[in-house]
Amino acid sequence: MKKYVKVLAVLTLFITGCSKDDGNDLLLSDAKQITDFVFLASENEALDVDVIADINEETKTITALVPSGTAVTSLLPDVVVSEKATISPGSGIAQDFSNPVVYTVTAENGSTQDYNVEAKIITERDALLAIYNANPDNTLEWNLDDATMKTWQGVTLDTSGKVIELRLSLNNISTIPISIGALVNLTYLDISGNKIKELPVTMGNLIGLTELRVGDNVLINIPNEIVKLTKLRLLLLNENSLTSLPEEIGDLSLLEIFNVRGNQLISVPSTIGNLNKLRVLNLLSNKIVDLPEEMKQLSSLQTLYIQSNKLGKLPAFFESLSSLTELRADSNVINEIPEEIGNLTNLRTLSLVNNLFTTLPQKVCDLRDTGTSIATDAGVTCQ
Repeated sequence: MKKYVKVLAVLTLFITGCSKDDGNDLLLSDAKQITDFVFLASENEALDVDVIADINEETKTITALVPSGTAVTSLLPDVVVSEKATISPGSGIAQDFSNPVVYTVTAENGSTQDYNVEAKIITERDALLAIYNANPDNTLEWNLDDATMKTWQGVTLDTSGKVIELRLSLNNISTIPISIGALVNLTYLDISGNKIKELPVTMGNLIGLTELRVGDNVLINIPNEIVKLTKLRLLLLNENSLTSLPEEIGDLSLLEIFNVRGNQLISVPSTIGNLNKLRVLNLLSNKIVDLPEEMKQLSSLQTLYIQSNKLGKLPAFFESLSSLTELRADSNVINEIPEEIGNLTNLRTLSLVNNLFTTLPQKVCDLRDTGTSIATDAGVTCQ
């Protein structure tokens, strides 16, 4: 009997030990993705600008478009992989990209995934041709026999022949290929009024842009890499189907005009308060229910459009927007106007039509005495 008990105890310990080991195996992560692959100019003498690679998860291929003339024999990438995963060759180790390089990601549980990485040298003309060919129904009037691109509609060159402006609005374009990231000399890009569904992450390579116009398309999101365009002064995303904005939008510290009218936003990132040069903010026709208090930091804001949203109140912190000259909040569900709005002595236009409130604080009404035009529903009284 004692012998039987001993055998049973040993079996129990064995089974329990196996179960614990199996449980540990099950808890090990199998995540093994490359989430970011960038050649930083600060770490590569061959580059004048950062090059953000496009990652295709379906084919497990990564393509980095580098400017014509770039030596690719010793490029050092900055690579980010899934948490708890490792990669070989390691991030920060220079490689010869004359031919595709295989990177292997190993998950915590030991499973692996290979990615083929290619650094493709591309000219600006190649980049534009890729846009043309990706949209066979385009209405661009380009003579493809013109090797100089000087006669190409919407293309502006500098004295050295570099593409510095690209105006492609209303040209029946639906696809923007990753090649656009090779146009690193662009300062102005207008692709509004087309049928574009998404923007490639390589847009983040266009760090010289000061104006970006992508309104009147069918975008449902924008790549986070947009926030790398830190020289932007004007950003038009109006009339799309965006449901959110990147939290890092506040990194666009030089932005002066920001238009996201006619989207599906329900909120605004609190980081918008970092845009201390912002003069015009257009949030008209979204689904915004509240505004972040950080907006009170927008000391340069002169024009604010928040009409046709779902705002239930006009924030008292608006009194901090001392530069504001025009505030339009029509067609919301605002049931009360805070007295603090009366401190906006620079206001010239205050439009509050089609809301729920029936009275205005006397202090707000008194703004009329200093030249403010105030529009409300009929029957609204001052108290």
